[in-house]
Amino acid sequence: MEKTARELRGQCLAARRGLSAEARDRYSLRICQRLAGLPVLGDAGVIFSYQACWDEADLTAFHNWARDSGKTLAFPWTGQEGAMEALVPLSENGWALDRFGIRSPLPERSRRLAPGEIAVVLTPCVGFDGHGNRLGHGAGFYDRFFPRCPQAVRIAIGFEAQRCDCLRPEPWDAPMDFLVTEDGVWSFS
Repeated sequence: MEKTARELRGQCLAARRGLSAEARDRYSLRICQRLAGLPVLGDAGVIFSYQACWDEADLTAFHNWARDSGKTLAFPWTGQEGAMEALVPLSENGWALDRFGIRSPLPERSRRLAPGEIAVVLTPCVGFDGHGNRLGHGAGFYDRFFPRCPQAVRIAIGFEAQRCDCLRPEPWDAPMDFLVTEDGVWSFS
């Protein structure tokens, strides 16, 4: 019997939470190193990333590399209407926890980017498969954002523990161009 998206989310979240903090730190560093070595990121001027929350892959080391390399890093801000915007914090005090408890840029202390300026979107996920399908938390923020930046390369980020045999994407689910885990990089484009 095929699992529902809700059941798969529970399975993938349990697998991610089952990783020790030490393993998550080690795997996150490997993911950051793989990202820094990807030509598509080396060529990108503007990267839309995320701040890890709960037990997601932490991209801090990649963010440091990107800033040192002269990249512009934008991060998600979600308004009350459910739309996601790309904001570039102007200083270290340009951050606060949003209504979900995620470290997010403050609009009044950030520069807003048009989605068309974004070259690459780094996307956290709850689960993924080997076909470029990503399972998110179910709120649809990224799925509504992707059509606004159709030229951007979409890269899913996750730990191998979150891999599923095969996800059944909905019509609105955007496939990923790449997947990066601690074990490797997979291209789907």
